[in-house]
Amino acid sequence: MSQLYRHKKTGGVYEIISRIAKLQCSTALDFEKEFSGDWTVYKDIETGQIYIRPTEVFMDGRFEQLYSEQTGGAG
Repeated sequence: MSQLYRHKKTGGVYEIISRIAKLQCSTALDFEKEFSGDWTVYKDIETGQIYIRPTEVFMDGRFEQLYSEQTGGAG
């Protein structure tokens, strides 16, 4: 299920790897409250760099969908 998105500000194109990732961390800090919820993991298709951000933030309008295998085109 390939999905491609373009960042509206930078023009970078990214492939979604997962929208249901969970951030896990073992520290003395209370990450459970701050980092709960689903995260989107995505890859820059030019550099291969992997990024992660809260799914809610990823879907807040800063990215536009270019392609989805599910729909055969823009979503």
